[in-house]
Amino acid sequence: MADDIPIRIFLVGFPRSGTTLLQSLLAAHREVLSLPETFFFVHMAPPGRRWRLSGRAHPEARGRLSELERHGIEVASPGFREVLPVGTAGPTARRFLRSLDMTASARGKRAWLEKTPSHLHHVDTIERYVPEARFLHMIRDGMPAIASLHAVTHGHPEAWGGPRSLDTCIARWRSDIRRSYACVEKANHSFISYERLVADPAAVLSSLTRRLQLRSDPDSIQTMLAGYADASLGVVSDEPWKSAVGAPIVNRNGARAARMFSEEERQMIEATIAPEKRLLASIPFR
Repeated sequence: MADDIPIRIFLVGFPRSGTTLLQSLLAAHREVLSLPETFFFVHMAPPGRRWRLSGRAHPEARGRLSELERHGIEVASPGFREVLPVGTAGPTARRFLRSLDMTASARGKRAWLEKTPSHLHHVDTIERYVPEARFLHMIRDGMPAIASLHAVTHGHPEAWGGPRSLDTCIARWRSDIRRSYACVEKANHSFISYERLVADPAAVLSSLTRRLQLRSDPDSIQTMLAGYADASLGVVSDEPWKSAVGAPIVNRNGARAARMFSEEERQMIEATIAPEKRLLASIPFR
């Protein structure tokens, strides 16, 4: 990484796995710039053969660029070909990067952190357009993660595109675990266990900041632990289901699944996700 280019970090994972907690902790680090979810690459390269083959950026990506200003990011001026009626993917992505790079540098930050969990489904696109991108995969045990996604989509269906069935939640967790596992051999990918993070946040953060080449001295770790609640205010948009992110760090797996699902459903879930749980045993968590 060149000295004048900030470290570029993407935090991804299954929804409701603790990504906002980890983002808030890292956002409290003096060397890190972060912001609410951008969904930039979700919109730049939506599913469909036409967009993959055309090399064009979806028009919605430009709208996402303008959204950066609401989060205090200085949007870079258009470069060559970016003023055309139909933008191409490369220049559009480079403008996104310039915007975050410039703002981070102007604020004296060594790194910026973009957290959109579903960017997990766009890792290949991000790696194509973001030189030296680093990825953090947040992973939570299947039963509580599935229960949490099922609950939030039923409690706030308008924000989640409608309530999701139990089968859909199970399938998404299984798919996302396999997507993360496919990146295990890549040197620019790191893996964080929700359960380990909440059990010993100082140890996990110390290991992770060293991995990211950020200050990892005890004072920096303490600053993160003391400041994550305030930092969360700058990275969470209008999302009431995240109201507890600034609360004391505890394991919130709890007994939600037992309340929500019958014994028969829990047995079905455990049997269905067993192959992916075996994969977790070989993921090198920080």
